[in-house]
Amino acid sequence: MMAVYGDSCLFSYLSLYPSCGEDQMKGLGLRVAVVHPLFGWGGTESVCSWVLQALQEEYKVTLLTLDEKVNFERLNKFYGTSIDPEKVEILRLRAPILLSDNMSRFAVLRQHYVMRLCKKLNDNFDIFFSTYNEMDFGKPGIQYVHFPFFVGYELSKLKEETYSRVWYHKPNIVRSIYEIIGRKISNFDIENALRNLTLVNSLWTAQIFESAYKVKPEVLYPPVFVSSYQIERYSLSYEKRENGFVAIGRIEPTKRFMEIIEIVKKVRESGFDVHLHIVGKPGEQKYYKKIVELSRLHSDWLFIETDMDREQLLKLLGYHKYGIHGKINEHFGIAIAEMVKLGILPFVHNSGGQVEIIDANELKYEDINEAVRKILNVLRNPLLERELRSKINNRAENFSETAFMEKVKEIVNRITFK
Repeated sequence: MMAVYGDSCLFSYLSLYPSCGEDQMKGLGLRVAVVHPLFGWGGTESVCSWVLQALQEEYKVTLLTLDEKVNFERLNKFYGTSIDPEKVEILRLRAPILLSDNMSRFAVLRQHYVMRLCKKLNDNFDIFFSTYNEMDFGKPGIQYVHFPFFVGYELSKLKEETYSRVWYHKPNIVRSIYEIIGRKISNFDIENALRNLTLVNSLWTAQIFESAYKVKPEVLYPPVFVSSYQIERYSLSYEKRENGFVAIGRIEPTKRFMEIIEIVKKVRESGFDVHLHIVGKPGEQKYYKKIVELSRLHSDWLFIETDMDREQLLKLLGYHKYGIHGKINEHFGIAIAEMVKLGILPFVHNSGGQVEIIDANELKYEDINEAVRKILNVLRNPLLERELRSKINNRAENFSETAFMEKVKEIVNRITFK
């Protein structure tokens, strides 16, 4: 069933689903609201999808979202889940038009407006589970934090280009007024949000969260789904793979593709015939055009792939030996974990949560010169490369969807019956 709910709604969700009774509070039939404001089809949505699947057999699950286009058929196809529309309902929340679009500059107001609606539905669910960062539900729940949402001052410590390039992430009077308006919308109390059981996507994010809030969260790595069939079909033996690199991400400055191109260029100048595939949708147009110009200049070894579906991407990964990821302070890095599952050896910037995926100093770099030096060290040392591949392959199971779902169920059971 699909219903609509907002401050002014066509259907009364309160009458469709009355408050939970004593029988439900004893265990089976507990109503769980999984809250995800909008779907951008990235890592946060993967978490939401697998949470829904994890809980659908044992609980009465409802997805609360502003997104008018999301449906389970699309989610299942994109993330490999098997969410059953007979077991999981969608409640589409209504909000002003400026908050219903996927525009990041209104993300804080959107989050507060969703919290406002959740509080109005408070008596109709036993558990609220946010899969999109901190939320004050008006009562304790669960929140999965991809990166602390309400602590702008913490961002300045990271000196991260994602935030430093835009004025609205910096402390100023406009930002302060904006945040005050948000808190008024939801009657937000950070202490309520901190009473939630907090999950985070990496040890690095956990440190940021604890530094900001003085509360220690639990680490639950995101689910990274690549089926055994896909691995068997696409993952070639090392000897048959192409001697090239794959870099994945939206083509915009924070992904540092210019630096990645320079790294591969220097490796080639050292005598190794390697190539590079950049896979991702165009982001900032000025930056994207620069990347395209470079691909024309180096058309024999630099390839830009902007329209690959998932199967094509997995095939590309399974056919190549190496990966590279240049973003500074990546919160986790699902693309890197997918590389690991497909047998690729990834080199990553030595920052953020991405280093937890590989856990090998030989594959981490601080700058262009160190990246070139470490890549050449691996290319010139077959024994070292075999050792690293074995080590990386052993880490793949840390990011399985099965482990993720089991932990989600354990956590929900823990707070339900404590």
